[in-house]
Amino acid sequence: MRTFIFIFFLATGALAQSPDQRLEKLLSTSILIDTHVDTPWYVVDEGYDLAEEHIYYEADIPRLKRGHVGGIFFGIAVEPQNFPPHLWIPRALELIDSVHEQARQHSNQIEVAYTAEDIRRIHRAGKIAVLIGVEGGHMIQDSMAVLRDYYRLGVRYMTLTHFKTNDWADSSGDIAVHNGLTRISRYPG
Repeated sequence: MRTFIFIFFLATGALAQSPDQRLEKLLSTSILIDTHVDTPWYVVDEGYDLAEEHIYYEADIPRLKRGHVGGIFFGIAVEPQNFPPHLWIPRALELIDSVHEQARQHSNQIEVAYTAEDIRRIHRAGKIAVLIGVEGGHMIQDSMAVLRDYYRLGVRYMTLTHFKTNDWADSSGDIAVHNGLTRISRYPG
């Protein structure tokens, strides 16, 4: 009987609000984060400006604001079929730099976040928190030093694989040579 009464009170309280009111309450108490956007490619290759509203491609500040997005992860991807291995790291650095430059140019609207507290602080300031992720372990070319440098530049995740099998993990989009993960990637140290 108590469970029925509890559910009844929750339901009647929720029904007292309109859907727009419930959404507004949810958005005011939460931070909505888009976890994967490829826009840096367009910033570098086509001069795409995040501050200008576009009707094409991934994201821009006006549409993010309208959508109540409080944070966005920009995916840094270097497609191995389009770049030879010696250009993977330079291309990744160019894409990461484009994110930082957009944040610098539009600092009143977006800011690069390095920590969860940064995300909350940036959101409280009414800006969009910008985060960076690297799509594919091939872009570190088996170098922990490169991974640490990416981290210092604000990268906060790296997928093991993306387009290409590497020396420690198979990609679903490439030829499998390890039967998944290698022993080294399963048992680091």
